[in-house]
Amino acid sequence: MRRNTIIRQSTQPSLPVRIGLTLTLLLIAACGGLIFVKAMRGISEARESGSWPTVAGRIIRSEMDVETKDDPISRRKRSDSKFYAASIEYEFELNGTLHRGSRIAAIQDMNADKAHVQKILDKYPVDRAVAVSYKPDDPGVSVLEPGSWGGVAVFFGLAAVFTLVPLGILIVVWRTGRKSTTPQSSVIRDSKSHSARTRFCISALLLVFIGIGCIPLTWAVQGMREAGASLTWPTVPGKITKSQVGVTTTRNRQSTNYDRVSRDYSAEIEYEFEAEGATYHGSRVAVVSDQFGGEAFARETCEKYQLNQAVTVSYKPGDPSECLLEPGRWGGIGFQLAFAGAFIFVPLLLLKAMWTPDTKADPERSRFGLVFRERFLEWEPGNVIHLHRDRAGFLVVVIGAVIGGLAIGLIISLLPAVGLLAFRDSLPKFITQHGIWFIANFYAAVSLVSAIGILIWALFDGRGRDTQIDWNRGSFRGRVGWSTRECELEQIHSLTLKLPQPSAPSKNSNASAGHEAKYAAKLIINVAGRKYVLLESEFEGPHRKIVRRILIPVIEELSEKLKKPWNEA
Repeated sequence: MRRNTIIRQSTQPSLPVRIGLTLTLLLIAACGGLIFVKAMRGISEARESGSWPTVAGRIIRSEMDVETKDDPISRRKRSDSKFYAASIEYEFELNGTLHRGSRIAAIQDMNADKAHVQKILDKYPVDRAVAVSYKPDDPGVSVLEPGSWGGVAVFFGLAAVFTLVPLGILIVVWRTGRKSTTPQSSVIRDSKSHSARTRFCISALLLVFIGIGCIPLTWAVQGMREAGASLTWPTVPGKITKSQVGVTTTRNRQSTNYDRVSRDYSAEIEYEFEAEGATYHGSRVAVVSDQFGGEAFARETCEKYQLNQAVTVSYKPGDPSECLLEPGRWGGIGFQLAFAGAFIFVPLLLLKAMWTPDTKADPERSRFGLVFRERFLEWEPGNVIHLHRDRAGFLVVVIGAVIGGLAIGLIISLLPAVGLLAFRDSLPKFITQHGIWFIANFYAAVSLVSAIGILIWALFDGRGRDTQIDWNRGSFRGRVGWSTRECELEQIHSLTLKLPQPSAPSKNSNASAGHEAKYAAKLIINVAGRKYVLLESEFEGPHRKIVRRILIPVIEELSEKLKKPWNEA
């Protein structure tokens, strides 16, 4: 007696959803890899600093920096959410040249606790004499505590979270469900079967991203409301007291004496005005500052608000410290909305796609206990057979090819990127100088080639097919893509059942852990020297015998009705 075959409904995210998740998770893992490389370089520098020469120096600044976070719920600009940091600066003289430094250890401690920061300030008060360790070939690189790793534990913790968690989720996303059989039935899983636990894990991660995106969204909504309210604020005359282009320089020094310098520019605008019987100072141009960006933008802002220029200041009634120069303008709210959109709408689309039932698994594709790629429009061997395979949407194919190309490019480009960061001190100057451009070009080239390859394969494999065999008219009609061929039934030579033989799993293969490879079972009809795929279905290796037992009666019936031989490949 033939076993009953059960087809389980798909619960695994579709391929585009998994590709989108994979790209997102790989980007997060790449960030974790960069943090890990930074931590390793910090440890290496900490070890080197233990042998650096020392010179007498003096603390010139020892202050506690306090950063106050806005309360998005109560919309108050001042809240009890504060973060503390020790701002230490020192100077020392070497060979008649005065140098300054601010690093205490090779890796800065990111502790934001007030008591901890106060201990650092007590340890390094202003005018205290200190021993400064400096790099022999570059005195601009110096520390007060040579050999100390500082906040390396935080970096390793962040690296572990940003690397291991995404990689673990990737394993879950792409893990194929374990095969399950019972004595009374053979279970053939659909190619997208997966457990609900997988979807819950992925959903939890996506909800975290949505929560992160809600923060800038709340700030943006609050900013828009304040921008609208600022149009009704009273105005008073004021005067610009500071107008200059601020430059933040990040210098990455190499052992080859080459400095990789990056600069960020911002417009530093300050003004003063009198309101409600007191003098106030402000620095906001718009509700949300957009005084950052390129040098040209910063200079343009400074030219608009020059030193000692008379301006009109709008202030909030009852709290003149809340003031700005351009009421009603959103400023940097657009950036907050874009950031929020990326972290909210993309995960929402992925969640919707993941939890929406698979509408493609319609009954027209289910027959004989299997799920085929073709739809059974008519199936009456000896009368009419009409099968149709839908063409893959061009936009879907292009988007999938682009995402797949970017993911492949990212994976392949991680190798030279990590190698450059890890061994940059031992590489020639030319490579370190142009390394970032090489990696960017390499990533673009690999992504482009991969996307083109995926696009060509997807367009070829996703071509629409329509096959019709009409015994009443004695005709065969086959269409593949835009090519259509029609001939008489006498021109049909034979039928072929193609069932790939699964390879034996090795001890370390995925199959031993419940991961089964997929194979395509095809029923092919040979017509006038050409082959047409009549039916195609996917199966897992252990189910080959079941699939064969199902398809042999099908091809035998067709062979009998067509009066043509069949063979198995």
